[in-house]
Order: sequence, then C-alpha cells, then structure tokens
Amino acid sequence: MDKKSDGVIVRKASYGDIPFVSWAIVEAITDNPEELSLDPERLEEVCKSPDTTYSLKNIMVAEVEGQVVGALVCYPGEIYEKGIAESFRILGMDPKIADRETGPGEFYLDSLAVKDGFRGRGIGTTLLKAGFEKASGMGYSKVTLIVSPSKPSVKGLYSHLGFEPKGKVSFFGEDYQKMEKTL
Repeated sequence: MDKKSDGVIVRKASYGDIPFVSWAIVEAITDNPEELSLDPERLEEVCKSPDTTYSLKNIMVAEVEGQVVGALVCYPGEIYEKGIAESFRILGMDPKIADRETGPGEFYLDSLAVKDGFRGRGIGTTLLKAGFEKASGMGYSKVTLIVSPSKPSVKGLYSHLGFEPKGKVSFFGEDYQKMEKTL
C-alpha cells in the first residue's frame, strides 16, 4: 500500500526499481563501491530472488514527483541467516566477511539510501518511519540496524529517532555500531 507524506510517496519496490535499489544497497554498504567489486547483474538477481534478504518483498522505495529517490531494505531478523547466505551465494561472496547483523525477535533495517540532491529533505526519515510501521504491524517492538563509523551524520539521524548504541558488528572488515530502538 502506498503512503504519502509531505510529497513523498513510500511504496513497495517493484521490478522496475531494481537498478535504483541495487545502487541504494551498495551506497548504504560502502563509501567506495569499487572496493566491493559487485557485479550489477548479480546484485539485480539478488533483488529478484524471493529467498534473499534483499528480495523486493523486503524493500520500500520513496518517490518524489514520480522519481524514485530513496530505498529502505527491512525484514524480520528471523530470515537473516538463510536470506544473507542466499544473497552471498548469488553474489559469489564469502558470508564469513560479516558478523551476524540481526536475529530472532528483531526487525532489521538493513540498508537505507537517498539520492544526492534529495538528502536533507526528510526522505530518509520518512522511509525509516515506514519501516517502523511495518515492524509494528508485524508485531515487533524492537528495531535494529548497524551504522558505519564513516557516516556520523547518519548515526546522528538514528540517534535523533530514538536509536541507542548496542555494541559492535564486524562488517566487510570494519567495525559498525549496532543500534536499537524500542517501538
């Protein structure tokens, strides 16, 4: 179901959104996409697969004036182990490069990205709040995420929305801050 807030429409991602979603996932993971050397076609295959954490069923996009400008990947922690393993299998990556990011009892906000030129306009906040609503609607009271130390402004946004630090998670060889919010 589409939801509109301040000119931003949040909706479930569709096949036509896959190129943008693929960009958003990489943007959320790293400041240097070349380091990951991800094959765009494989990443698009990950989004098309119903068994991955990055499946379209787990992605919401934000539109402004008909243009997709942001994306949020979010899902129940219970699907993480199987879903991330399938994602990494399709990508040809070793799942040992990342600690477990989430687990049972948590609703996980995996990847959030907003296109340059649209940042600072509340689009990320709108997507996060849609994620909170999805979590609550599915019966979750705990929402978690991880944030890179190279993105202090994003950590500030999460803190502003009520997230609190809850330890560290190693992801692609870097220590990320795990954060948690109670709904």
